[in-house]
Parts: sequence; structure tokens; C-alpha cells
Amino acid sequence: MTIEQVLKRAMKTSGGLTRGRGITESVVSRWVLGMPGCSEITQHFETFCGMTYTTIEQHVELRMSRQLRDNKDVDTLLQWLTVHNPMPSNQELMSIATGVGGGNTINSDSAVEVGTTAMKKILGKTFGDIHLHRKDKVLPLSSVSSNPIRSSPLVWSMN
Repeated sequence: MTIEQVLKRAMKTSGGLTRGRGITESVVSRWVLGMPGCSEITQHFETFCGMTYTTIEQHVELRMSRQLRDNKDVDTLLQWLTVHNPMPSNQELMSIATGVGGGNTINSDSAVEVGTTAMKKILGKTFGDIHLHRKDKVLPLSSVSSNPIRSSPLVWSMN
């Protein structure tokens, strides 16, 4: 809102950026870099004169009616989320997009522990003596072909 109300207003006023000259990249950069200094000087002049520049225009988002409507909408959403929990308690990994569950075989959530255990088995051995088993690897959720917990992907309705 600051950019919209300060920079754009100043850009369109008499003597501003878009009045009477071409806009090139160097003109824009000089104008933008000079705005903080001009703003400070203007503020000191207003303080010295005991006057302030204000407009009756108010951003739509700041009006009381809009704030009340937004608060009402937030309350409605919170009430709906309280009744329709979007994150049900489930002990197995599940894809939010497809609803496919991983079961007990998926261990990607404990990849660090699986990797650390495998590294401990390798340390101090020669290459020929290393024997890793399939159980020592991380299985991602993508390795599951189909085991849907739900009949379809997550679909929420605002009933």
C-alpha cells in the first residue's frame, strides 16, 4: 500500500515522473532513489508550517466495512475447519494429493536413522566385506503402487 499510495501518487502529480518527460530506466532509478530525501524534506516543511498533506481517498482494504466483512469470513472459515478437520490424525504416511497410504513398510520419515544404521555397518570394513540388505534402504511413498486410505483424493466441500 505504501508504494501504491506514495510513489504512484507522486509519480502522477504535476512535476512527477509521468508529466512532460519520457520514462527511461535512468529517469526511473533517479526518481525512485531521490524519493526518500524528497519525502523527508516534505515532512519537515509540513511540520514547520503546521500543515499536513492528506487526501480523503482511503484504500478499500482499510475501510471499516471491509475489515468487518473480512473478520466475519475468517470466523466462518475457522468454524468450518473446526468441524471438518483437514489434517486427520493418522499414524502412517499418506500422500495429500492422491490419498495413497504408505503402510508400515514406508520409512522415508526416518531416513536419517536408516542411513546412520547403514553407515555404522559399513565403517571399518573393506569393500568386499560390506553386505547391506534390502531392509537397510529407505522406501519413499512413491514406491507404493496403490493402497488408498480414501476412495479419492482429498476433496473438501464448503457445506
